[in-house]
Amino acid sequence: MVAEREVATSVGEEFARRHGMRFLETSAKAADNVDALFSDIAHQLVSDAVRDGMTHTMRSADATSLGGSSPVLLLPSCCRYS
Repeated sequence: MVAEREVATSVGEEFARRHGMRFLETSAKAADNVDALFSDIAHQLVSDAVRDGMTHTMRSADATSLGGSSPVLLLPSCCRYS
């Protein structure tokens, strides 16, 4: 990943630090850390939604009827994707 880097790691880290963001070096070309980044973002979004009270949970019986065994978090329509 180092040889074809477009932005120096230190520049990315400094930018993230100044703006209060996380930094994770990725490569779409080599698929390095791409899944990890999306997973990290998804987990953070759900955590933030739960913290801010923007979720509702389904009853266990409803979740089970969807094929799951644990409650499902439902985000408001503004936060859903199709």
